[in-house]
Amino acid sequence: MSIKAEQEVESSIWSSMSMSSKDESLIGGMSRQQRVAGFLMLLLGAMIFFALEVALFMVPGMFFLRPRKFALLHSLGSLCGIFSVSMLMGPMAHFKSLISPDRLAFTVSFFGMLAGTVYFALNKESILTVLCMGGQVGSLVWYLVGSIPGGTTGLWIMVKLSMRSANSVARTMLPL
Repeated sequence: MSIKAEQEVESSIWSSMSMSSKDESLIGGMSRQQRVAGFLMLLLGAMIFFALEVALFMVPGMFFLRPRKFALLHSLGSLCGIFSVSMLMGPMAHFKSLISPDRLAFTVSFFGMLAGTVYFALNKESILTVLCMGGQVGSLVWYLVGSIPGGTTGLWIMVKLSMRSANSVARTMLPL
């Protein structure tokens, strides 16, 4: 991929993340700053649930002994993540985006697997809980790859940008 093509995809990534002036409209009386603060709080909640999930997974054998707790933490983290995007985009805009023809299959599979995960976890069906959680993770990965501007190319550019940033931070912080 040429440098010019990478720059075009990179600029489309940044432009898709910014809010246009028509998106400045209030959501339930919330200003743009309040929406961003709500987004960050929900994103923090998602990160906390996912961190607890990883911590639970790190305990040897815990995934096999308590798969329902693991699945519920994952489901709560996923919900916080979805709601954080909804807070940033606006609930109706996000809902319309989720039911658009190109994302409808994801929406049905993700929320179906999410409901299945919670239902089976609460009804103590460990095997079905794990299967639904696997489907939930698969549909979430499918959504993320499909949502990133530029698709897999955009994903690789974002990975490269992240690695460059991490390398520059590591070089300045580490005395090597």
